This record gives sequence, C-alpha cells and structure tokens, in this order.
Amino acid sequence: MEMKNILPDFFKNAFGLNEEPEQSCKRLIVMRHGNEMDHAKLRQQVGHSAAEYNRVFPDLPIEAIFHSPIKRTEDTANALSESMSPEDSTPPLMEKQEWLKDDAQKTFSDDDFIACIQGLNDDLNTVCLVTHATTGPAIIKQISDVDRNEVLFTVCDHAGMLVLDIPSDTWKDAGVKQAEIALGINQEHTLRQEDIQPALQNFMAGLN
Repeated sequence: MEMKNILPDFFKNAFGLNEEPEQSCKRLIVMRHGNEMDHAKLRQQVGHSAAEYNRVFPDLPIEAIFHSPIKRTEDTANALSESMSPEDSTPPLMEKQEWLKDDAQKTFSDDDFIACIQGLNDDLNTVCLVTHATTGPAIIKQISDVDRNEVLFTVCDHAGMLVLDIPSDTWKDAGVKQAEIALGINQEHTLRQEDIQPALQNFMAGLN
C-alpha cells in the first residue's frame, strides 16, 4: 500500500477525525413560573433552577425566553434573564406570547402549539418557555412521549424546568421527531432522564 494512502487515515485516527460528529439538536426548556405570592421567594426559586441549569450545561446558555402575558410569568422571565446573564454577556431575547397563557388551551389547539414551536427562529438553539402548570404539560405532550407523572414531578413545581432536546437542527421537526428529556429540575432535585422515574417513585412512596 502506498504511504500517501496510509498517512491520511493515520492522522484522522490519531486526532479523532474519524469520529462521527454529535447530532445537533434544538433545546426547548419548559418552565413554570415562580411563587406569585412572594416575590423574594420567586427570585430564590428561579435563581435555584437557573444555577442548576448552568451547572449542568455551562456551555449551552438560554438564548431566548418567551413568557405568557401574565405578571407572574413575566416576573419569572425577568428573574431568569438576570440569573442567566453575567454582566459581560448578551442577555437572552425576551418576548411575550399569548399561546403560553394559563388558559391557552381554550383558544389554541394541539396543532397550534406545535405550529408555534415549529415557527421558532432556527437561529435560536436553546429557548425557554415560561408558562403555567396548565399549559406547560400540554405543550410537552405535543412534542414528546414523556410520562405525564414525570412532567408533573418536574415542571409543575414553582420555577420547575423540564429540558427537552429535539434531535434536529430545525424547529420545524418539533412534533415530528420526538423530543427527549435532557434534564429535569425542581426545587428538590436535579435529575437526568434515567433518574426521574426512580425519584418519582420514591416521592410517591413517601406519600403512602
């Protein structure tokens, strides 16, 4: 075999160039608002969730925060933006969205929810939806087959987050390619996908 045919393969193997690149994805974080009755508590809860997200994913910052028009979600979104934005960084894009309201299911169909996610700007890779305990699970149901109890265990806690990865480089595949859990955060736990069900079972056992 000629040396010119060996050397390229040698260098590819030596420097890992033959490894398949990681599959790109779009990350959707569904977050419930914090405690609306106590603003200091709300900020504490949001700060906890933001810190846990940053600890696990320090190189995958939230690029946009969309929230419902209701004040408790707007307060949560503002607190999240402050928690996620060091002074020397660009703060996330912030937008108010009607389809994230607590009673959105009265006017938005399942297909509408999917269309809203599919319509997100593909320049954004990590988007957080700050919504409600009523609307968050409805949105998650449209883009994944995550167990409902796992959803309630995470995203229905104040400032709880469910981090979902859609295995695609375009939001247009939301609802077409099933999203998978990357992380669940509530005020007591920060859990990878495989750890959520055991933690949920322990929680349920403690109620008996």
